[in-house]
Amino acid sequence: PFGSSSPEFYYVLLFTCPQLHLKELCAATLASCANRYNHMSFEFISSLLAEAQLELAIFVVTFCVALALHCLLPANPTRTHAKTRKDGRSLKGSGKVIADSPIPQTSATEDPAVKRASGGAPTVTLTRTSRPCRCMDQILELVREQPSTVSAVRALDLYEELRLLSGCSSGISVSDVAQVCRQNPVNFYSALVNCAIKAGRYQYIQGLFGDMIQNDVNRTLKLYEGAMKQLAGQRRFGMALDIYDTLLADGFQPSATTCSCAVAFAVETGDMRRAIGCFERLSALATPSIRAYMSMLRAHGARRDWPSTMALFRDMQRRSVRIDSLALNVVLATAVASGRVQQAEALLNEFEQPQALKQTSEPPITDVISYNTLIKGYSQDGNFESAFEVLHRMRARGLRPSAITFNTAMDAAVRGRQGEAAWELLGEMRSLGLTPDKFSCSILTRALVQCPTRERVFSGLNLLRETDGECDKNLKGRLYPTVADTAAHLGDNELVTSVLTQAREFDVSMPDWSPNGAKLRCLDEQVVAD
Repeated sequence: PFGSSSPEFYYVLLFTCPQLHLKELCAATLASCANRYNHMSFEFISSLLAEAQLELAIFVVTFCVALALHCLLPANPTRTHAKTRKDGRSLKGSGKVIADSPIPQTSATEDPAVKRASGGAPTVTLTRTSRPCRCMDQILELVREQPSTVSAVRALDLYEELRLLSGCSSGISVSDVAQVCRQNPVNFYSALVNCAIKAGRYQYIQGLFGDMIQNDVNRTLKLYEGAMKQLAGQRRFGMALDIYDTLLADGFQPSATTCSCAVAFAVETGDMRRAIGCFERLSALATPSIRAYMSMLRAHGARRDWPSTMALFRDMQRRSVRIDSLALNVVLATAVASGRVQQAEALLNEFEQPQALKQTSEPPITDVISYNTLIKGYSQDGNFESAFEVLHRMRARGLRPSAITFNTAMDAAVRGRQGEAAWELLGEMRSLGLTPDKFSCSILTRALVQCPTRERVFSGLNLLRETDGECDKNLKGRLYPTVADTAAHLGDNELVTSVLTQAREFDVSMPDWSPNGAKLRCLDEQVVAD
């Protein structure tokens, strides 16, 4: 029943026929097992080859069908040229990668004319329940009214998802999604720009404008200028200037106010080349505002560019721009900083004389700062006589000098080696009810070296006591040794003792100072011991 080749047959035979030899039965059993194993292996290999042939046949047929469809069906053409404006010129900024923008820009845009197949049906059908439309609805819900920072961040994240969904769907753009959702694409992108500013993701803004250009969404001058204004409010002047450049590249003509703001932004960022370019554009449009002129005057002043400053100032006069004290003082300060004190004097006289002769009904524009600036110029040259003359001319015009006026005049006296005159100016300063400050104290302490008298040393000590609250430890550490040196130079031991005692009283350390002579050293040790 088991068959002639079955191993079980030999086991039965072994127990029923003991007369058979065991060796013969084992050999027969092994031969039978080997024969059956070879038969099973052959059947398995044959089955495997049959299945492989079937799979290979299916693959070959599928590949042939796909190849035939690829050759027979028309491809979906895309426009590969850059976005152009209506006049046919290439639009600068479209299709380029916006620096530092997390929203990737592509170098080509889909042509609306080829978004539909030859039969007129959309390549991908959009409905209000499709994922792109639901994504846009979520964004619009988040940006409604005044979004919070969290809502603004979420709206921007959803927009990135919307862009990815649109990019993965052939022939679908954000504009198409907005049309299905019955939304104005301009308002949609305007809300996203506001979200970028609200969320502090300022680098997104250029990317959003780039998407508008690529999706053929209408841009408006108001949208660009609004973005610039908001960025300026966050002191992102460089980014505001980038928006200004995009505005120009998009073919818009900025208003005079926008150009004036661009001048101020460029000055704030220290980009003089762009500032000059923006100002020239503004000048071609209209007479620049006083604000634009002031921005440029300050920029030239920071560079100590006197010729450019004076040319700009004369342009203001030629265009009948009303010049005020602030503009005049900036020009005077530039002249002094560039070492042109005589030109500053001439300019001050130019505006001073009509007022002195009462040839104009306009209020005077020369003020205390104007004269202080000129006094400073003479002080830097060590010309005390001219500085002193400007001080009295100022008072003759009915202007009341300030503490800065007297400090600057006293500094001119010290620089001109006229220390006694500096102390006399202190008396005149007090007569006008002005109080000396730490700058007065520092200047007059230097004047002691030029006029070392017992009375002046005591005056210096009184001045140090009077201004002690304003002087810091380091300043007092420089002033007291100077007064002590002056007292030691006079050889007045009592005077030296007074100086050291007051220094000790105000906890002023003078470790590097040593009086001249053993007797003075003993006095110093006595003061320290006390």
